[in-house]
Amino acid sequence: MVEKIAIQGVVEDNKRKHLTKEANQMFQALEQRDTLFVCMNMDEYTELAFSNLKKCLVIDVSELNAYLLAAFSSVVMEEAAFQYVVQDKTEE
Repeated sequence: MVEKIAIQGVVEDNKRKHLTKEANQMFQALEQRDTLFVCMNMDEYTELAFSNLKKCLVIDVSELNAYLLAAFSSVVMEEAAFQYVVQDKTEE
């Protein structure tokens, strides 16, 4: 199931916030037991913010594989990352 959601306070002016508080806010809003977050062009600050949280993993879209998709109860992707995956799949 694909659902487009917006979580207030996590992205401002099309830029990701890099604080654990915002990462935790996003995780709590999903009400899931474990979540895989997929980012487009992930940076070290995003990785550090999510590394403080248990039960979630954040990866760059280039690291995405079938095992990770199956291992988590929910997957959250940035819109750009989702478009990258869809575009890559249609080109094959």
